[in-house]
Amino acid sequence: MTGPRDESLRTPSAGAAAGGAERDAERDARALRRAAERAAERAAQLEAEAEEVRRTGRGAGSTGRLAGVGARGSAGEAYYYRRPLGLSDLATAAGIGIGAAVAAFYVASLLIQRTPLDEPRRPRGARPAPRLRGRAGDADAR
Repeated sequence: MTGPRDESLRTPSAGAAAGGAERDAERDARALRRAAERAAERAAQLEAEAEEVRRTGRGAGSTGRLAGVGARGSAGEAYYYRRPLGLSDLATAAGIGIGAAVAAFYVASLLIQRTPLDEPRRPRGARPAPRLRGRAGDADAR
């Protein structure tokens, strides 16, 4: 249940609301100016890279390889690089490869050795094997 409306509370005046809107507009204008400045800087950077490509036939920092694959000057340069492998690194890689091969061989052999759950179907046109009359033990008893 709600109580009676309190008329003594002040409502914001039209001037205060307009001042808030002006501050919001100024903040938005500053943000747009900063975004425009960043866009202009990026455009200048891209223009310089395009000029480098026109002049040399290769991009700035490009090594002529696939983009991003070991190329210097890329964003991933700080996180990824190729280095020559030593003997211990090669031995580790060979051990992992041999271990994976042994595991794959073991799993394949288990799958091949399993017993089928149903009898295999006989080929079309094949006759069933003749059945012996009586049990095998009956012949010895006579």
